[in-house]
Amino acid sequence: MKRENSGDMREILLHNGARLFATRGYAAVRIADIVSQSGVTQAAFYWYFKSKLEMALEIIRAGRECMVAVIRRGYREHAVSLPDMASNTRRWLCELISFADQNRHFMAILYSRMPGADPLVDQAVIEAREALYQALQRNIAQAVQEHMLPSVQGIDLRAMFVHRLIEGGIEWWLFGHRGELDYSAPISADEMAARLTHYEFFGLCGEPLKPLPAFPVD
Repeated sequence: MKRENSGDMREILLHNGARLFATRGYAAVRIADIVSQSGVTQAAFYWYFKSKLEMALEIIRAGRECMVAVIRRGYREHAVSLPDMASNTRRWLCELISFADQNRHFMAILYSRMPGADPLVDQAVIEAREALYQALQRNIAQAVQEHMLPSVQGIDLRAMFVHRLIEGGIEWWLFGHRGELDYSAPISADEMAARLTHYEFFGLCGEPLKPLPAFPVD
């Protein structure tokens, strides 16, 4: 027999599980903590998840799929102009930053790597971060193939620089230099996306992209 509002209750459990994993670390969180925060019984938890491990892996899997989907929306089947590339990159970067903001606890799990977590959780976190790199690598490889970017540098190296730039930029925008979960960045998601796009294209193309608006230096 299916529980009423089962989807809502499952999402509540996932939300509270992610928040507790992000703030306390995987090893320190008990199922009793998750159900207490969610206002349900342990029997209700086991209706949706076999274990704490299954819940953690689901949080990481779902977050990973959403991140990669945002970048995939930036793929282009045919060559476009450099300004079009920049505009498209700024759009999906803004979407990625907005996703990160709305899923702050998931991002904290990725960046902290949840020390002391189960080996399967550790591996899932590594694979999620690797998936982001691979999606960016594919974008760059496609742009080179379509002659939208020069092919004078190795794709892997450029993907590494762009990956670190975006990952580090989003981490700072979310948590600041001190890793504060409730940090509020001094610039908007769109402004951050514009700055990341500017620096990304400076590295990929070898020169600043003129059409991008300039923001004052903090």
